Amino acid sequence: MDILSRYKVLIENTDCPVVMEIGAAEGEDTTRYLDCLIALGRPFRYIAFEPDERNVWHLTRLLEKKPFELVPHALGDKSGLVPWRSSNHPYSGSVKEPKAHHELWPHISFSEPTMIYMEELDNVAARMQIAKVDWIWCDVQGAEDLVIAGGLKTFARTRFFYTEYIEVEAYVGQIGRDEIHRRLPGRWRIAEDYRSWDKGGDCLFERLT
Repeated sequence: MDILSRYKVLIENTDCPVVMEIGAAEGEDTTRYLDCLIALGRPFRYIAFEPDERNVWHLTRLLEKKPFELVPHALGDKSGLVPWRSSNHPYSGSVKEPKAHHELWPHISFSEPTMIYMEELDNVAARMQIAKVDWIWCDVQGAEDLVIAGGLKTFARTRFFYTEYIEVEAYVGQIGRDEIHRRLPGRWRIAEDYRSWDKGGDCLFERLT
């Protein structure tokens, strides 16, 4: 089953679904996922996280048309200012320094670091009074380990976690699928591995306990 179909099944069978999109970029996936929720005609919460100010501009425009909550900063393992490396591609900026990225995608370049704000997911969830999460969509360009480290309590209350993974260090310190799996708190299973090339793809994890 493709990922959007799995998502639809989940939200259709969930009262007041809570969805998080970590790394919303320009809002293309945000729109797709929101429209599925809106079509249900029932209460929901959708929280989008995006630190790149260029992408935040697009998401702010989207807020005028769609009902969601926007958090315009990064998620990680600490709170405070951290370096951010923008790129000439809207989906490649990261709090981590590019490593093999230059060889894998030579057409993508990165600017000198600027400072942005980072916060732990657990702090955000507490502040926004989020008791449970039904679905996390994560695309954070090599910072998956940081998001998990700062969100252990939240992940322990999350049903599904969908994330990109790469089995090489496209960014310094990037971890692969199995290590992501190992670091998730509690017991999780791989519900579906959407491997799209020899170095990785996307993976859907489901929490068991």
